[in-house]
Amino acid sequence: MEVKMESKNHYYSSILTNLPRVITNKGETIVMDLAVVSELPKLFELFQSAMKNGHGYGIDDFQSYNMFRNFCLQMNVITGTIKTASGVICGIYTINPSRLAGCHDTVLAAGHMVLDQSIRNYGFHTHIAKECLISMKLLGFHTYLGESIVDTVVTNNVKSLGAKVVGRIPMCLNLAERGWRNSTIMQIDMVDDCKESKVLRRTKMLSFKPDTTGITLNSVVKLPNMPHHCKLQDKTPIKIDYAKSDELMTIFEMFRDAKENGNRYDIHDFETYDHFVHKFQNAHIFFVKHSKTNAALMACVITPSHICRSQNPILSTGYTAFPKSESTPERDHIWNAIRLHSELSKALGYVGMLTEVSTRDTEMLEATIQHPVRRNMFKVVAEIPKMMFVKASGYVTGLILFSRNAEESKV
Repeated sequence: MEVKMESKNHYYSSILTNLPRVITNKGETIVMDLAVVSELPKLFELFQSAMKNGHGYGIDDFQSYNMFRNFCLQMNVITGTIKTASGVICGIYTINPSRLAGCHDTVLAAGHMVLDQSIRNYGFHTHIAKECLISMKLLGFHTYLGESIVDTVVTNNVKSLGAKVVGRIPMCLNLAERGWRNSTIMQIDMVDDCKESKVLRRTKMLSFKPDTTGITLNSVVKLPNMPHHCKLQDKTPIKIDYAKSDELMTIFEMFRDAKENGNRYDIHDFETYDHFVHKFQNAHIFFVKHSKTNAALMACVITPSHICRSQNPILSTGYTAFPKSESTPERDHIWNAIRLHSELSKALGYVGMLTEVSTRDTEMLEATIQHPVRRNMFKVVAEIPKMMFVKASGYVTGLILFSRNAEESKV
């Protein structure tokens, strides 16, 4: 573990020429630098304190030290310490790819910041944020997507750096004593060319390497009434069931083909089967087939929404892929898939869904926010530039749609 952290820090220190950084304000001095493994327990304590007191973090943002440590050890996560002049740890910051992007390999940056109570009143928030922006630019990121609870000091400080609000995530985190709260997404462009482009850009971040040790797909508490038989709107009889272990590779290939065909997935998504396993480790993976012919119609995956910061969100996100040989045009199945996602989400106890959609995905848009009847079921809560890089289209702006589930499910 120490070797991994040291190797990672050695690489990033050659890029982050602004570190270590000494900052003095109101008579107090702090030093920003890269963290080492031995400092992780103390840094986790800072997060625990913030979560316990509801200072910008929910009660389950980092549920355990192992979860926090594994996050910090990821090759595409930079973990930094903030210390007093005497060397006492008084804060933590991270720089990492935004979870709001369509994939880990993104030009959208995000990060965490927690300060100990002892230095919170010295006005360091803005200075630290400025230094993080410098680091992000050195690393090759195009845009910073900041996130905070509405109307907090952090929100106002980030706005003072030129940020603009691009959306709000409903029920994003579960604050101690205050319950579920929305968060505000703020955007700061760090390069002049922040429009959609067909030229793929790469940051200097190390590649994300998924660790699938101990992961068994569909090892979730399953819905009791499976397989479930019903009919689509066109009267097609279907059977919905959890995917069997020998069907998972087929489903992975369906998602990979969708990505390769430029159908709503980032070009770096589903790169390998391990990426597929890591992405859907907490998911309910369903295979939908024709009840009579047993022909595959679609794969539907329901996951705890990664768009929320909570590790136990009450909102879900759905993913769909269709067989490559499907004779019926995919657009005719879009609404069926959306309805199925909603019903399965309800049955699993989620109160709503967050859906990512490209502004160029005309079929998805026509089935949701542009539909004369269904548009009232969906609300655009955020618009994210360069959310994903889609084959043949390049960088595309993404929308995050929110839809609330009905109280009861038909599944």
